[in-house]
Amino acid sequence: MKKFLIILFAVICLFSVVSCNDTGSDEQVPGGENLSSEAVFPEKIDYSYIRSQNGSTDHAQSKTIDADLSDWTEAEKGNCISLPVEGGQNMTVYAVKKSDGIYIAYDILHSIIMKSSRDPLINTNVSFLLSDGVFRYVSIDDVSDGVTDYSFVSEKKEGEKRHTVFEIFVSKDDIAGFAEDVYGGFSFKDQEVIDYYWGFGANWSWYDNSDENASLLITEQGLIRRGEEHKEDLVLDGDPSDAFWEDVGGEGFVTTTYNYDGYFSMQAVLKEDGVYIAFTAEHKDNANYPRYWCYNTNFEIKIGSANAFSHHIVSMYEQTQTLSTVSVKEAKMITMYDDDIKKFITLAEIFIPYESCVAGASVESENLYIGASFRADAASSQAVGAMVWTPLYFNGKNTWDMNALRVTAEGLAA
Repeated sequence: MKKFLIILFAVICLFSVVSCNDTGSDEQVPGGENLSSEAVFPEKIDYSYIRSQNGSTDHAQSKTIDADLSDWTEAEKGNCISLPVEGGQNMTVYAVKKSDGIYIAYDILHSIIMKSSRDPLINTNVSFLLSDGVFRYVSIDDVSDGVTDYSFVSEKKEGEKRHTVFEIFVSKDDIAGFAEDVYGGFSFKDQEVIDYYWGFGANWSWYDNSDENASLLITEQGLIRRGEEHKEDLVLDGDPSDAFWEDVGGEGFVTTTYNYDGYFSMQAVLKEDGVYIAFTAEHKDNANYPRYWCYNTNFEIKIGSANAFSHHIVSMYEQTQTLSTVSVKEAKMITMYDDDIKKFITLAEIFIPYESCVAGASVESENLYIGASFRADAASSQAVGAMVWTPLYFNGKNTWDMNALRVTAEGLAA
Protein backbone atom coordinates (compact mmCIF):
# COMPACT_ATOMS: atom_id res chain seq x y z
CA MET A 1 0.00 0.00 0.00
CA LYS A 2 2.80 2.39 0.85
CA LYS A 3 4.55 1.61 -2.45
CA PHE A 4 1.29 2.25 -4.33
CA LEU A 5 0.88 5.66 -2.72
CA ILE A 6 4.42 6.63 -3.65
CA ILE A 7 3.86 5.67 -7.31
CA LEU A 8 0.52 7.54 -7.40
CA PHE A 9 2.16 10.68 -5.97
CA ALA A 10 4.92 10.57 -8.62
CA VAL A 11 2.38 10.25 -11.44
CA ILE A 12 0.41 13.24 -10.14
CA CYS A 13 3.57 15.41 -9.95
CA LEU A 14 4.63 14.42 -13.46
CA PHE A 15 1.18 15.30 -14.80
CA SER A 16 1.35 18.68 -13.08
CA VAL A 17 4.75 19.49 -14.61
CA VAL A 18 3.56 18.57 -18.10
CA SER A 19 0.43 20.68 -17.63
CA CYS A 20 2.46 23.69 -16.49
CA ASN A 21 4.75 23.56 -19.55
CA ASP A 22 2.06 22.92 -22.13
CA THR A 23 0.64 26.39 -22.95
CA GLY A 24 -0.91 25.43 -26.24
CA SER A 25 -0.96 28.07 -29.00
CA ASP A 26 -1.17 31.10 -26.64
CA GLU A 27 1.33 32.31 -24.08
CA GLN A 28 0.14 34.07 -20.94
CA VAL A 29 2.30 37.10 -20.13
CA PRO A 30 2.21 39.57 -17.26
CA GLY A 31 -0.75 41.88 -17.65
CA GLY A 32 -3.00 39.15 -18.92
CA GLU A 33 -2.20 39.61 -22.65
CA ASN A 34 -1.97 36.59 -24.91
CA LEU A 35 0.76 36.61 -27.56
CA SER A 36 0.57 34.45 -30.65
CA SER A 37 3.36 31.93 -31.09
CA GLU A 38 4.22 33.95 -34.25
CA ALA A 39 5.04 37.53 -33.21
CA VAL A 40 3.15 40.22 -35.17
CA PHE A 41 4.97 43.54 -35.62
CA PRO A 42 3.25 46.78 -36.65
CA GLU A 43 3.60 47.75 -40.29
CA LYS A 44 5.89 50.65 -41.22
CA ILE A 45 4.04 53.93 -40.83
CA ASP A 46 3.05 55.44 -44.17
CA TYR A 47 3.95 59.12 -44.25
CA SER A 48 3.25 59.57 -47.96
CA TYR A 49 0.22 61.73 -47.12
CA ILE A 50 -0.19 63.80 -43.97
CA ARG A 51 -2.94 66.31 -43.26
CA SER A 52 -3.50 68.54 -40.26
CA GLN A 53 -6.63 68.08 -38.19
CA ASN A 54 -6.71 71.84 -37.55
CA GLY A 55 -7.68 74.82 -39.66
CA SER A 56 -10.67 75.35 -41.95
CA THR A 57 -11.72 78.56 -40.23
CA ASP A 58 -13.26 81.43 -42.18
CA HIS A 59 -11.71 84.76 -41.31
CA ALA A 60 -12.60 88.35 -41.97
CA GLN A 61 -10.65 88.30 -45.24
CA SER A 62 -12.69 85.36 -46.57
CA LYS A 63 -9.70 83.03 -46.44
CA THR A 64 -10.11 79.44 -45.37
CA ILE A 65 -7.11 78.12 -43.48
CA ASP A 66 -6.96 74.72 -45.15
CA ALA A 67 -3.52 74.57 -46.86
CA ASP A 68 -5.24 75.21 -50.19
CA LEU A 69 -3.88 78.46 -51.61
CA SER A 70 -6.47 78.82 -54.36
CA ASP A 71 -8.15 81.61 -52.38
CA TRP A 72 -4.95 83.67 -52.42
CA THR A 73 -5.02 86.15 -55.27
CA GLU A 74 -2.20 86.41 -57.77
CA ALA A 75 -1.55 89.93 -56.49
CA GLU A 76 -1.22 88.65 -52.91
CA LYS A 77 1.23 85.99 -54.05
CA GLY A 78 3.07 88.35 -56.38
CA ASN A 79 5.48 89.63 -53.74
CA CYS A 80 7.01 86.56 -52.14
CA ILE A 81 10.39 85.12 -51.27
CA SER A 82 11.72 81.99 -52.91
CA LEU A 83 14.79 80.09 -51.78
CA PRO A 84 16.23 77.67 -54.35
CA VAL A 85 17.73 74.63 -52.66
CA GLU A 86 20.05 71.91 -53.90
CA GLY A 87 18.55 69.07 -55.90
CA GLY A 88 15.46 70.87 -57.17
CA GLN A 89 14.13 71.63 -53.69
CA ASN A 90 12.58 75.02 -52.97
CA MET A 91 10.88 77.06 -50.26
CA THR A 92 8.46 79.81 -51.25
CA VAL A 93 6.85 81.98 -48.58
CA TYR A 94 3.85 84.28 -48.98
CA ALA A 95 2.65 86.71 -46.31
CA VAL A 96 0.08 89.51 -46.31
CA LYS A 97 -1.14 91.97 -43.71
CA LYS A 98 -4.92 92.35 -43.59
CA SER A 99 -7.24 94.25 -41.27
CA ASP A 100 -7.69 91.23 -39.00
CA GLY A 101 -4.10 89.94 -38.84
CA ILE A 102 -1.22 88.34 -40.72
CA TYR A 103 -1.72 85.49 -43.21
CA ILE A 104 1.30 83.31 -44.05
CA ALA A 105 1.74 80.41 -46.45
CA TYR A 106 4.74 78.13 -47.04
CA ASP A 107 4.88 76.18 -50.30
CA ILE A 108 7.79 73.73 -50.07
CA LEU A 109 9.35 71.07 -52.29
CA HIS A 110 11.67 68.82 -50.28
CA SER A 111 13.03 65.29 -50.32
CA ILE A 112 12.12 63.74 -46.98
CA ILE A 113 10.15 64.29 -43.81
CA MET A 114 11.13 63.98 -40.15
CA LYS A 115 8.40 62.74 -37.79
CA SER A 116 10.05 60.36 -35.33
CA SER A 117 11.00 62.67 -32.49
CA ARG A 118 8.95 63.57 -29.44
CA ASP A 119 10.17 67.14 -29.86
CA PRO A 120 8.00 69.01 -32.43
CA LEU A 121 10.87 71.41 -33.14
CA ILE A 122 13.13 68.55 -34.18
CA ASN A 123 10.51 67.14 -36.49
CA THR A 124 9.63 68.88 -39.75
CA ASN A 125 8.28 72.33 -38.94
CA VAL A 126 7.98 75.92 -40.07
CA SER A 127 8.76 78.79 -37.75
CA PHE A 128 8.75 82.55 -38.02
CA LEU A 129 9.40 85.74 -36.12
CA LEU A 130 7.38 88.91 -36.46
CA SER A 131 8.62 92.30 -35.34
CA ASP A 132 7.07 91.75 -31.89
CA GLY A 133 9.88 89.26 -31.25
CA VAL A 134 7.61 86.27 -30.51
CA PHE A 135 8.84 82.89 -31.80
CA ARG A 136 5.98 81.08 -33.52
CA TYR A 137 5.86 77.64 -35.14
CA VAL A 138 3.74 74.89 -36.63
CA SER A 139 5.09 71.32 -36.57
CA ILE A 140 4.20 68.34 -38.72
CA ASP A 141 3.14 66.76 -35.39
CA ASP A 142 0.03 68.97 -35.70
CA VAL A 143 1.06 71.17 -32.79
CA SER A 144 1.82 74.87 -32.79
CA ASP A 145 2.67 77.83 -30.63
CA GLY A 146 1.92 81.52 -31.06
CA VAL A 147 -0.50 81.18 -33.99
CA THR A 148 -4.26 81.68 -34.09
CA ASP A 149 -5.09 79.15 -36.77
CA TYR A 150 -3.19 76.83 -39.12
CA SER A 151 -3.44 73.87 -41.44
CA PHE A 152 -1.01 71.82 -43.52
CA VAL A 153 -0.90 69.11 -46.17
CA SER A 154 2.21 67.06 -47.00
CA GLU A 155 2.24 64.61 -49.88
CA LYS A 156 4.91 62.42 -51.50
CA LYS A 157 4.10 60.96 -54.91
CA GLU A 158 6.09 58.30 -56.70
CA GLY A 159 9.12 59.76 -58.44
CA GLU A 160 8.44 63.30 -57.24
CA LYS A 161 9.66 65.60 -54.50
CA ARG A 162 7.55 65.83 -51.36
CA HIS A 163 5.15 68.79 -51.60
CA THR A 164 4.22 70.41 -48.28
CA VAL A 165 1.99 73.44 -47.80
CA PHE A 166 1.48 75.26 -44.49
CA GLU A 167 -1.19 77.97 -44.20
CA ILE A 168 -1.17 80.07 -41.03
CA PHE A 169 -3.10 82.96 -39.51
CA VAL A 170 -2.06 85.18 -36.59
CA SER A 171 -4.73 87.52 -35.26
CA LYS A 172 -3.91 91.20 -34.90
CA ASP A 173 -4.91 90.88 -31.23
CA ASP A 174 -1.92 88.58 -30.71
CA ILE A 175 0.66 90.84 -32.40
CA ALA A 176 2.11 93.69 -30.37
CA GLY A 177 2.53 96.80 -32.51
CA PHE A 178 0.25 95.53 -35.27
CA ALA A 179 -0.83 99.09 -36.06
CA GLU A 180 2.77 99.89 -37.08
CA ASP A 181 4.84 98.25 -39.81
CA VAL A 182 5.11 94.49 -39.26
CA TYR A 183 8.24 92.66 -40.38
CA GLY A 184 8.82 88.93 -40.60
CA GLY A 185 11.55 86.31 -40.94
CA PHE A 186 10.80 82.73 -41.98
CA SER A 187 12.34 79.26 -41.62
CA PHE A 188 11.61 75.67 -42.57
CA LYS A 189 13.30 72.79 -40.74
CA ASP A 190 13.65 69.16 -41.72
CA GLN A 191 16.14 67.29 -39.56
CA GLU A 192 17.68 65.21 -42.33
CA VAL A 193 17.57 67.52 -45.35
CA ILE A 194 20.70 68.08 -47.39
CA ASP A 195 22.55 71.36 -47.02
CA TYR A 196 20.86 74.44 -48.38
CA TYR A 197 22.20 77.44 -50.21
CA TRP A 198 22.67 79.99 -47.43
CA GLY A 199 24.26 77.70 -44.87
CA PHE A 200 24.73 74.21 -43.53
CA GLY A 201 22.21 72.17 -41.60
CA ALA A 202 18.53 71.43 -41.63
CA ASN A 203 17.20 75.00 -41.59
CA TRP A 204 16.14 76.82 -44.74
CA SER A 205 15.86 80.41 -43.55
CA TRP A 206 14.86 83.74 -45.03
CA TYR A 207 16.10 86.19 -42.47
CA ASP A 208 18.41 89.12 -42.89
CA ASN A 209 22.10 88.44 -42.41
CA SER A 210 22.08 90.29 -39.09
CA ASP A 211 20.77 90.02 -35.54
CA GLU A 212 17.40 91.42 -36.60
CA ASN A 213 15.65 88.31 -37.84
CA ALA A 214 12.30 89.90 -38.73
CA SER A 215 13.49 91.90 -41.72
CA LEU A 216 10.94 91.46 -44.52
CA LEU A 217 8.12 94.02 -44.51
CA ILE A 218 4.67 92.37 -44.61
CA THR A 219 2.18 94.49 -46.54
CA GLU A 220 -1.23 94.00 -48.10
CA GLN A 221 0.65 93.48 -51.35
CA GLY A 222 2.92 90.78 -49.90
CA LEU A 223 6.52 90.53 -48.67
CA ILE A 224 8.81 93.42 -49.47
CA ARG A 225 12.46 94.06 -48.63
CA ARG A 226 12.81 97.05 -46.33
CA GLY A 227 13.31 100.52 -47.79
CA GLU A 228 12.11 102.21 -50.95
CA GLU A 229 13.26 101.42 -54.48
CA HIS A 230 16.28 103.43 -55.61
CA LYS A 231 15.46 106.94 -56.78
CA GLU A 232 18.52 107.83 -58.84
CA ASP A 233 18.36 107.95 -62.63
CA LEU A 234 20.02 104.58 -63.00
CA VAL A 235 18.98 101.22 -64.39
CA LEU A 236 20.34 98.50 -62.13
CA ASP A 237 21.16 95.99 -64.86
CA GLY A 238 24.54 94.86 -63.58
CA ASP A 239 26.53 96.92 -66.09
CA PRO A 240 28.37 99.79 -64.35
CA SER A 241 29.02 101.70 -67.57
CA ASP A 242 26.19 104.19 -67.06
CA ALA A 243 26.77 107.92 -66.90
CA PHE A 244 25.79 107.69 -63.22
CA TRP A 245 29.08 105.92 -62.42
CA GLU A 246 31.10 108.23 -64.65
CA ASP A 247 29.98 111.12 -62.46
CA VAL A 248 30.98 109.45 -59.21
CA GLY A 249 34.13 111.13 -57.94
CA GLY A 250 36.35 110.40 -54.96
CA GLU A 251 38.95 107.71 -55.34
CA GLY A 252 37.05 106.27 -58.26
CA PHE A 253 38.02 102.68 -58.92
CA VAL A 254 39.79 100.73 -56.22
CA THR A 255 41.38 97.65 -57.77
CA THR A 256 43.09 94.50 -56.52
CA THR A 257 44.51 91.48 -58.29
CA TYR A 258 42.65 88.22 -57.84
CA ASN A 259 44.76 85.10 -57.22
CA TYR A 260 47.13 86.18 -59.99
CA ASP A 261 44.48 85.25 -62.55
CA GLY A 262 42.51 88.50 -62.71
CA TYR A 263 41.31 91.46 -60.68
CA PHE A 264 38.24 93.12 -59.29
CA SER A 265 37.38 96.76 -58.73
CA MET A 266 34.74 98.73 -56.85
CA GLN A 267 32.97 102.06 -56.91
CA ALA A 268 30.59 103.26 -54.19
CA VAL A 269 28.73 106.45 -53.33
CA LEU A 270 26.16 107.72 -50.83
CA LYS A 271 22.95 109.24 -52.19
CA GLU A 272 19.85 110.56 -50.44
CA ASP A 273 18.17 107.14 -50.42
CA GLY A 274 21.07 104.77 -49.73
CA VAL A 275 24.39 103.29 -50.79
CA TYR A 276 25.12 102.52 -54.44
CA ILE A 277 27.91 100.04 -55.23
CA ALA A 278 29.35 98.70 -58.49
CA PHE A 279 31.81 95.85 -59.02
CA THR A 280 33.78 94.65 -62.02
CA ALA A 281 35.71 91.39 -61.79
CA GLU A 282 37.90 89.48 -64.22
CA HIS A 283 38.63 85.89 -63.21
CA LYS A 284 39.88 82.61 -64.62
CA ASP A 285 37.58 80.29 -62.68
CA ASN A 286 33.86 80.55 -61.99
CA ALA A 287 32.71 78.59 -58.95
CA ASN A 288 29.38 76.81 -58.85
CA TYR A 289 28.90 74.84 -55.66
CA PRO A 290 25.18 75.02 -54.82
CA ARG A 291 25.42 73.79 -51.23
CA TYR A 292 26.73 77.06 -49.87
CA TRP A 293 26.68 80.64 -51.16
CA CYS A 294 30.24 81.24 -49.93
CA TYR A 295 31.61 78.60 -52.31
CA ASN A 296 30.03 80.25 -55.34
CA THR A 297 31.05 83.36 -57.23
CA ASN A 298 30.07 86.18 -54.88
CA PHE A 299 30.66 89.68 -53.58
CA GLU A 300 30.56 90.41 -49.86
CA ILE A 301 30.14 93.88 -48.42
CA LYS A 302 30.36 95.43 -44.97
CA ILE A 303 29.23 98.99 -44.24
CA GLY A 304 29.91 100.78 -40.95
CA SER A 305 32.99 100.53 -38.75
CA ALA A 306 35.23 97.83 -37.33
CA ASN A 307 33.00 97.64 -34.23
CA ALA A 308 29.56 97.94 -35.83
CA PHE A 309 28.68 97.15 -39.41
CA SER A 310 25.93 95.73 -41.58
CA HIS A 311 26.75 92.66 -43.65
CA HIS A 312 25.52 92.25 -47.23
CA ILE A 313 25.96 89.46 -49.76
CA VAL A 314 25.26 89.09 -53.47
CA SER A 315 25.99 85.68 -54.95
CA MET A 316 25.38 83.58 -58.04
CA TYR A 317 23.33 80.39 -57.94
CA GLU A 318 23.65 77.88 -60.77
CA GLN A 319 25.42 80.59 -62.76
CA THR A 320 22.18 82.30 -63.73
CA GLN A 321 20.36 83.61 -60.67
CA THR A 322 21.33 86.41 -58.35
CA LEU A 323 20.65 85.81 -54.67
CA SER A 324 21.32 88.28 -51.90
CA THR A 325 20.65 88.93 -48.26
CA VAL A 326 17.39 90.66 -47.43
CA SER A 327 19.31 93.84 -46.57
CA VAL A 328 20.16 94.30 -50.25
CA LYS A 329 17.12 96.04 -51.67
CA GLU A 330 18.13 95.74 -55.33
CA ALA A 331 20.98 93.93 -57.05
CA LYS A 332 21.91 92.61 -60.44
CA MET A 333 24.93 90.40 -61.00
CA ILE A 334 25.90 88.92 -64.37
CA THR A 335 28.75 86.68 -65.50
CA MET A 336 29.96 86.15 -69.05
CA TYR A 337 32.95 84.51 -70.68
CA ASP A 338 35.31 86.59 -72.83
CA ASP A 339 36.85 84.43 -75.57
CA ASP A 340 39.48 87.06 -76.37
CA ILE A 341 41.07 87.11 -72.92
CA LYS A 342 39.96 83.57 -71.99
CA LYS A 343 38.49 84.74 -68.70
CA PHE A 344 35.15 85.32 -67.03
CA ILE A 345 33.84 88.83 -66.50
CA THR A 346 31.45 89.38 -63.58
CA LEU A 347 29.62 92.67 -63.14
CA ALA A 348 27.34 93.79 -60.34
CA GLU A 349 25.27 96.83 -59.36
CA ILE A 350 23.85 96.97 -55.85
CA PHE A 351 21.56 99.30 -53.91
CA ILE A 352 21.33 99.16 -50.11
CA PRO A 353 18.88 101.55 -48.40
CA TYR A 354 19.99 103.26 -45.21
CA GLU A 355 17.33 101.30 -43.30
CA SER A 356 19.49 98.22 -43.88
CA CYS A 357 22.76 99.85 -42.84
CA VAL A 358 24.09 100.60 -39.37
CA ALA A 359 22.10 103.04 -37.25
CA GLY A 360 22.68 106.65 -38.22
CA ALA A 361 23.91 105.99 -41.75
CA SER A 362 22.90 108.79 -44.13
CA VAL A 363 24.09 110.78 -47.11
CA GLU A 364 25.84 113.11 -44.64
CA SER A 365 27.94 110.33 -43.06
CA GLU A 366 31.64 111.12 -43.06
CA ASN A 367 32.98 108.04 -41.26
CA LEU A 368 31.09 105.24 -42.92
CA TYR A 369 33.67 102.62 -43.88
CA ILE A 370 33.16 100.00 -46.54
CA GLY A 371 34.74 96.56 -46.80
CA ALA A 372 34.47 94.33 -49.83
CA SER A 373 35.60 90.92 -51.00
CA PHE A 374 35.20 88.77 -54.08
CA ARG A 375 35.39 85.02 -54.60
CA ALA A 376 35.35 82.92 -57.75
CA ASP A 377 38.00 80.28 -57.15
CA ALA A 378 36.35 77.03 -58.19
CA ALA A 379 39.24 74.86 -57.00
CA SER A 380 39.25 76.01 -53.39
CA SER A 381 35.47 76.23 -53.44
CA GLN A 382 35.25 72.45 -53.51
CA ALA A 383 37.11 72.14 -50.21
CA VAL A 384 34.53 71.96 -47.44
CA GLY A 385 35.40 74.53 -44.81
CA ALA A 386 37.53 76.59 -47.17
CA MET A 387 37.02 80.26 -46.42
CA VAL A 388 39.32 81.94 -48.94
CA TRP A 389 38.38 85.59 -49.40
CA THR A 390 39.97 87.94 -51.88
CA PRO A 391 39.47 91.42 -50.37
CA LEU A 392 40.03 94.83 -51.86
CA TYR A 393 43.17 96.69 -50.87
CA PHE A 394 43.66 100.44 -50.64
CA ASN A 395 46.99 102.13 -49.84
CA GLY A 396 48.33 98.73 -48.85
CA LYS A 397 45.49 98.11 -46.39
CA ASN A 398 42.89 95.38 -46.52
CA THR A 399 39.50 97.06 -46.85
CA TRP A 400 37.84 94.03 -45.21
CA ASP A 401 39.33 95.18 -41.89
CA MET A 402 37.07 98.27 -42.10
CA ASN A 403 39.83 100.81 -41.52
CA ALA A 404 40.99 101.65 -45.01
CA LEU A 405 38.25 103.12 -47.15
CA ARG A 406 35.24 105.35 -46.55
CA VAL A 407 32.17 105.71 -48.71
CA THR A 408 30.89 109.30 -48.92
CA ALA A 409 28.54 111.47 -50.96
CA GLU A 410 31.46 112.17 -53.31
CA GLY A 411 32.47 108.54 -53.68
CA LEU A 412 35.23 106.49 -52.09
CA ALA A 413 37.69 108.31 -49.86
CA ALA A 414 40.68 107.59 -47.64
